[in-house]
Amino acid sequence: MSKKLSEAYENYLQAIYRFCADREDCIVKTSELAEHLRVKPPSVTEMLDKLKNEGYIVYKKRKGVKLTKKGKTVAERILQSHRIIELFLRDVLRMENVHELAGELEHHITPEMYNAICELLEHPRINGSTVLYFNLDRVEELINEFTDEIVKEVTDSENQQVIFKIKEKFIENLRKKEEKLL
Repeated sequence: MSKKLSEAYENYLQAIYRFCADREDCIVKTSELAEHLRVKPPSVTEMLDKLKNEGYIVYKKRKGVKLTKKGKTVAERILQSHRIIELFLRDVLRMENVHELAGELEHHITPEMYNAICELLEHPRINGSTVLYFNLDRVEELINEFTDEIVKEVTDSENQQVIFKIKEKFIENLRKKEEKLL
């Protein structure tokens, strides 16, 4: 079992990840991290040395820092936890302005809690900062039910065929969008 990282470690990894987003070979300057995290540059250097020694980052003084695969995995897990907590607070507890609170809670969510919240939210799909907040199979099921109800009301077979074609195209487009996000 991997050891639990400190909140500070997680904040640094997440900050580096956010600076780089989806850019390959992105290097973050220590001055950028210091400003973003509101700490002094020597504190950043000290933390980066620790993260480097544990294999989370590649760091070269006066050059900058980038995440290793191990560091990126941790940062993505933290971001996913953050997104799930935001959804839970906003959609289940009906809270507003949840970003800051989610930022505090993201470091304390256990895998069991994460899984339980995902189950409650019907497994939203999260890719980076994008949340595909619906179960596509359930959406397709609802579209089919809705289409069947409309067809019952429409007696003209030509119009029924048009309705079925629209439904098929709509579902096809949803699936394509889902593939692009994942």
